Amino acid sequence: DSNRDGTERVRDEPRTTEAVLRSVAPRLLRVCRGVLGGGPDAEDAAQESLVALVQALPGFRGESSVETFATRIALRTAWRARQRR
Repeated sequence: DSNRDGTERVRDEPRTTEAVLRSVAPRLLRVCRGVLGGGPDAEDAAQESLVALVQALPGFRGESSVETFATRIALRTAWRARQRR
């Protein structure tokens, strides 16, 4: 299963993880800005999302794309930040 092989590479290879982070970072910032508006709160939430993504990758099962997985993490992070305001 090629998707499963790709999932294992994302979890196990630091260079692949770095490439994923570079790929999804702009999207995560857009998502956080959409929820929080511009400014430092959105940037902080995007950064938190990237950290949460790295921590969550070992549990990534490949049932969706990495982009979808990362977007859901960013949405939850931004919603929590908005609640703290």
